[in-house]
Amino acid sequence: MTSISPLEETKLARHLALGIMSIGFGQSAFIVLVPLVMARLGLTTFDLGLAVAAGTFAFLIGAPLWGGAASRIGHGRMIRLLGLAMLAAQTLLVIQLSAGPTAYAIAIAGLILSRLIYGFAAAGVMPAAQAWLAGTVEAGRRQAAFGLLSAGLNLGRLAGSVAGAAAAIAAPLTVALFMLAPMMLWLTPRGAVKVKAGASISTSRTLAIRQAHPALPSHRHMYDRRFRAGADHARAVAAVEARP
Repeated sequence: MTSISPLEETKLARHLALGIMSIGFGQSAFIVLVPLVMARLGLTTFDLGLAVAAGTFAFLIGAPLWGGAASRIGHGRMIRLLGLAMLAAQTLLVIQLSAGPTAYAIAIAGLILSRLIYGFAAAGVMPAAQAWLAGTVEAGRRQAAFGLLSAGLNLGRLAGSVAGAAAAIAAPLTVALFMLAPMMLWLTPRGAVKVKAGASISTSRTLAIRQAHPALPSHRHMYDRRFRAGADHARAVAAVEARP
């Protein structure tokens, strides 16, 4: 583990929290924009529910899978790539909204595809950010750093709700913010944590599993033990480049 100062640790956590805001923003803004989506695409409540279910399923599948990838390609790089995928998904939906009503098959297929891409990509952001902090921040300050990530997620949800409410006045502005929000993930530092093969994959996957399945009390202690062991192992062998 490469040692960095507490100030740099805080700076890293804040940059990651700003990126995480885009996840919360997208969640809240989409909920508020549901009536607009239904009206513009000519879809029913059942159709919207199907699309949301598809996105949620992709999120559940993607969260554990992305955990190992972050350790192999670098956390900063992966977060940026996920941001591009999320931007593509949001752009696809905005193009549909701009085009207006189309054939039912095209409308529902496009909406489901955008939610699948967005959900699968968004699933990897929080685990990657948490694993990055776990391998960089000292143990005594790690909980506070994780708290900044949670604060960023909830602040994004609040901002998404406010922007959604503003849609009654300026719908195009809200839709534009909804589409461009994933670009906030590019605020993360360029430094990437590259780990030796197998070094911290268990840490990343455990974080991903805990995010995707938070309500598994019977396995909670097992996850905690794996998380601590993986984090300790990662700190011993990781080469960290946390500086922007």
